[in-house]
Amino acid sequence: MLVGPVCTWRPFDADPFDSEQGLRVVFGMRLCTATTCVGVSVVAGPTGVDDGQPLGVQLVGPCDREDVCLDAARALGSRFGILGPVRQP
Repeated sequence: MLVGPVCTWRPFDADPFDSEQGLRVVFGMRLCTATTCVGVSVVAGPTGVDDGQPLGVQLVGPCDREDVCLDAARALGSRFGILGPVRQP
């Protein structure tokens, strides 16, 4: 099991969304792109909220072992609890 970031940049406001922010998203989500390309099992889970923005991690497991990822996600949920919708100020 590999634990990695969903995105390596802090969340940002989507309005206005400019090209610099778009590039940050593309580069910040490299692990998401890589895991999709190689076909491993992955689940993303929330770990908290910082300054009103959601934070989370990716749990990467072996190919065709979604059960391992889902078990890890359950453990993550037990540790961090249920994080409801983020409320906008």
